[in-house]
Amino acid sequence: PGWPAHKIFFQLALEHADSSPLTVGAEHWAEQFPAPDIFHLQQRPARLLLDPCQGVLAGEVGYGDMLELPGNKIMVWSVHIRGPQSAHVWNLQTGEIDTELEGHPSWILGAVLVSDEHMLSWSASRLLLSELDNLNEPVALETGGSIYGVTVLDAQRAVSFGDNGVILWDLPTQTIRQHWLADQTISPVVHADDQLLAGTRDGFRPGERSGVFHRISIPSGSIQSTPELDEWAKGGLILSEDILLCWAKNFMFLWNPDTGGFNELPHASEVGGAICLSDGRLLSWQSGAWGPTSVLDASTKSQPTAP
Repeated sequence: PGWPAHKIFFQLALEHADSSPLTVGAEHWAEQFPAPDIFHLQQRPARLLLDPCQGVLAGEVGYGDMLELPGNKIMVWSVHIRGPQSAHVWNLQTGEIDTELEGHPSWILGAVLVSDEHMLSWSASRLLLSELDNLNEPVALETGGSIYGVTVLDAQRAVSFGDNGVILWDLPTQTIRQHWLADQTISPVVHADDQLLAGTRDGFRPGERSGVFHRISIPSGSIQSTPELDEWAKGGLILSEDILLCWAKNFMFLWNPDTGGFNELPHASEVGGAICLSDGRLLSWQSGAWGPTSVLDASTKSQPTAP
């Protein structure tokens, strides 16, 4: 808003990064203006190939996310304040809406495929299991609280988490297999090799917040927990059967639940996230658009020492 027309044009050309005669001509014209407020097109990537726009999903209000479905279809939902509380399933061959997913009392927050035949979707207070061929009759799975996310383990099992703990669902029977950490606020939950890494959050104001990480064994149902942290549990990775990477707002550490060992890893400031690289190292980054990244040698920190 308030930008002159030439700056809007430059921004659009930068985003599209094409090499059309019009863009190249505009780039030469921009070279006449050395003023720093001119966004020159030389800053665009040297080579970026984008497919041309094939169509527009007309009528969608706002944007939440989308999920690719079998049969050359996508499901699109909105979190706009004036958006619908349903999701549209678009047929990409015909360009028409095939059907809608209904049944949520508020905005849809997420959806995930369970198999080629079933899908889970959730809003703040409702979890729905739907057949892809019959979205008009979803089955509501009662969680007893707000839902923050869902992790699919396989075609038979899924985990939901929110402010009523972690729930393991038996999807064919739509029943609860296990319920851990009831009445506690859980976010996030990470899954690998029949293990779950879950983090709890308590308190809201800075200085009053606390969190705990929990390793949950799905076969046995047992839980091992860290001591209470002075910040919310924010994220984690399961690196191996006995080594877990955990992070809160301003620090991250490796944790061995079997020995209780901790190794705190260096981090410049607020932790945004981390991934495990193929060579065994860890790549972490700072929260925020311009935060630096750090590459850590996980092999040298593979066995956290007991406190």
